[in-house]
Amino acid sequence: LDNLMVGSGGSSDDIEVTFGNAKQRFDLSSNIVFISNNSTGAVYSKAALKDYSKGLMKGMIKIREKAKASRGFLSYHALLLSRDAMADAIPTLEIDTNDVKATHSAAVEQLDQEQMFYLMSKGLDEDTAKQLVVLAFFEKAAERIPSPTLRTRIRSMIVSKWLGVPLQEAFKQEDLFEWALSYRGEEMQFTDIFAGHYKYRKTVE
Repeated sequence: LDNLMVGSGGSSDDIEVTFGNAKQRFDLSSNIVFISNNSTGAVYSKAALKDYSKGLMKGMIKIREKAKASRGFLSYHALLLSRDAMADAIPTLEIDTNDVKATHSAAVEQLDQEQMFYLMSKGLDEDTAKQLVVLAFFEKAAERIPSPTLRTRIRSMIVSKWLGVPLQEAFKQEDLFEWALSYRGEEMQFTDIFAGHYKYRKTVE
């Protein structure tokens, strides 16, 4: 995916969700090229990988000489759900001018056992608890999508793949997700588990 910021004052919000299982391989390349000034562009890429699946994300923020006052953000966060799953990220910045802001970050994490313990203490079995952790992990990306229908469909597609059931069956799991969201504000919050845990972060101003 290439986001070309050609017109002055433009904006782009690129949201990517990847859920791999079995021996699937994902090779993503997401770039933001700022050509004109005063533009904003962001890429939010999230991947959950289980079984033997692997994910690679390559991304670049390129700000050309005339693109002053531009602001770019590129992030890749991966959640590994098995010992054999793998994820790699190669974020890059190319800045040809000043008076800009550009940030990229990458993080690879395993399941948070405190989250798992909390959910299972509420009576959930291990597989359902993992399912909710994955949904919560993706929610920070999904909530940026303005369409409620599309957000629901993304959640259901994740559940469908997790359970190996048709999409219509996965829609029935929405009540479970709403139950999880009802716990926001308590000791366990279903928010992005990577907050404050970036493996690599670089800012240019």
